[in-house]
Amino acid sequence: MAVPIIVVFALIIALLLNAKIKGKGVFRLIFFLPVIIASGPVMAQLVSQGAGSIPAMNTSMIESMIGFLPGFIVSAIMGLFENIVMYLWYSGVQILIFLAAVQKIDNSLYEAAKMDGGSTWECFWKITLPTIKPMTLLNVVYTIVYLSNNEQNTIIETIKDAMFGTTGSKGYGYASAMAWLYAVIVTLLVIVFAAALALKKDVYAKKAKKYRKEQKKQERLIRKIEKRGEQYEKQKAKRTAKAAKAVH
Repeated sequence: MAVPIIVVFALIIALLLNAKIKGKGVFRLIFFLPVIIASGPVMAQLVSQGAGSIPAMNTSMIESMIGFLPGFIVSAIMGLFENIVMYLWYSGVQILIFLAAVQKIDNSLYEAAKMDGGSTWECFWKITLPTIKPMTLLNVVYTIVYLSNNEQNTIIETIKDAMFGTTGSKGYGYASAMAWLYAVIVTLLVIVFAAALALKKDVYAKKAKKYRKEQKKQERLIRKIEKRGEQYEKQKAKRTAKAAKAVH
């Protein structure tokens, strides 16, 4: 559940940081700073002191609203809201990737779209989003892998306790089996998200591919016609030569 929130937040911030504003470098540093500072023991201390959640957020009201859902879904959603600030801190690398992708887009595409009457919203859906689609997939995969192996992940803590715990330790074999099974589940999650992003192909990409196929087909036909013309000219030259010999 945290993956779409992190990726969408990173995309919004990247678009804002790409705008013409003063002090863009300072804002980029601010959003990337948690990646450097809030890691390891620092992040553990912040979470233990309640810095990972928004104090003004009424989580009890949210829990009462979704109480009809199964218990494990309710606990997952509540965990997301209780650590929403912490998840947004994890978006620094994704912001930089999106920012680099957005800056690579040719401005002439936006100028041509605006000349044709395209709005900012249409330019985003028709130009920006399809262009940065590979980077979106990269950020999704990165986010899944990062959250799955993060030091705040309870499953990682469970595996560590099973391996190194002083009380109730179940040994390296049991912990290794847990780690392998967890790796398989994470791989399946990556495949599901990648398939969801890769299934829908761009309409314009399909048209461009079809146009290239037609162009290659026409080129092959032209070469074939030219080859037949050359063969015909050679045969005509041979017949002319034979006729000239017969006359002599």
